[in-house]
Amino acid sequence: MIEGHEKFRMQDLAKKNDLYIEVNWDNKEENSQCKILRVTLLNGETAFISRDNMMAMLFAIGQPHEQRDMIPYKIRSSKWYETIISVKARKKIEKGESITFPLKITLPSVEEEIAGKWAKKSSSIITPKNI
Repeated sequence: MIEGHEKFRMQDLAKKNDLYIEVNWDNKEENSQCKILRVTLLNGETAFISRDNMMAMLFAIGQPHEQRDMIPYKIRSSKWYETIISVKARKKIEKGESITFPLKITLPSVEEEIAGKWAKKSSSIITPKNI
């Protein structure tokens, strides 16, 4: 999302009447975070459009693959680690005898939040950098 003030020029295909759309044009809470778009019309007048209305319109006119890209969803994947552990017994089993058994461990899941072509990964694994 755009953090600061930004002005977009929407080019007219007939190359006569360009529109300008602005986001975050002042420091008021209701106008920040691209919540309201300010549109400068051809005659110099200003119109205001909510982001929700603009997104609904863009979704409605989009092709099915574009609509899929606009819908955020989460993917969770778990990884399994399988190994065999050998233990040398010291009591009740003959000394020097190896005991082998399978071990299956579930590693913490990795979650991906996807919206279109952008992905954000998060993990619950604690590393020295996270501490």
